[in-house]
Parts: sequence; C-alpha cells; structure tokens
Amino acid sequence: MFKYINKNIKTVLPDVAEGVKKIVQHEIWELLYSSYNYEYQRTYDFIASVSVKNINKLSDGTLEIEIYYDTSKIIPNFVEGSKYNQHMDYYGNDVSDKIPLWLESGTEANNGNFYPRTGIGAMKKVAEEEKLRFESKLLNELKKKGWDVVFIG
Repeated sequence: MFKYINKNIKTVLPDVAEGVKKIVQHEIWELLYSSYNYEYQRTYDFIASVSVKNINKLSDGTLEIEIYYDTSKIIPNFVEGSKYNQHMDYYGNDVSDKIPLWLESGTEANNGNFYPRTGIGAMKKVAEEEKLRFESKLLNELKKKGWDVVFIG
C-alpha cells in the first residue's frame, strides 16, 4: 500500500514543483522586474533561469524538490552603444554565474562595485511561505488524480 501511495505522490510532485517555480518567478517579477531601470535593457534571463531539478526521496523517506537558478540560461551579451552590457562586468567579463547571488543576496559598495543593491530574497521568501502551504498543494494535486484526501493537521 505504501509503495502505491509513494508512487502516486511522486507523480504529482512535478506539478507541485512547477507551481512553486511559478510562484518564485512571480516574486522575482514583483521584487525586481516591476521597477525598471531605463539605462539597462532587460533580457529576462534571470526569471527564465528558475528551474526544477531532480525530485529525490531522501533516506528518511521525505521527498525533496529542488528549485534553483540555472545560470546556463543567463547569457552574457555585449550591447553596442550602451554603457551597460548584459550579464558582463565593466571590462566585458562574463558574470552570469554570479547574477543569482547578487540579485538574491545583494551587493555592497566595495571592491570596485559601483552599484550596490539590496537583495530581493525571492527564493528565501518563497521557501518560508511555501513550507506552510506545501501540504495543501500536494493534497490538491492528489485530489486532481482522484484521491479522496482529508487533511488532518
């Protein structure tokens, strides 16, 4: 019976993961993209880099969904006629692998960084909020699959 339940839970986890991914993207839109810097042409690579990795069963039996920034989707680009390149430093070096860290955690005005900013903390915010709603999402997905589910908590 438990193998059957586990199998069905695993089948809905991708849908739950996609739902959480969309929530992260919504937070990024609200916290970052809703304000616009007219000197910088946005690529939207950062929001598109939100990805779902493997869904794993841990040794204690819990299931884990990993949502992360896939920096291979953040493409550096030289912008002709602009003082800002995309995902490159002042000297033209690729910094796309640092973009998630800088945007999530923020940067300080040191070591030559001329543009300090406060981090948006989208992943942390969603992780804290979603812990409270994860069971509900999982139960709803199981109901869609025809399970008669009652939350006792």
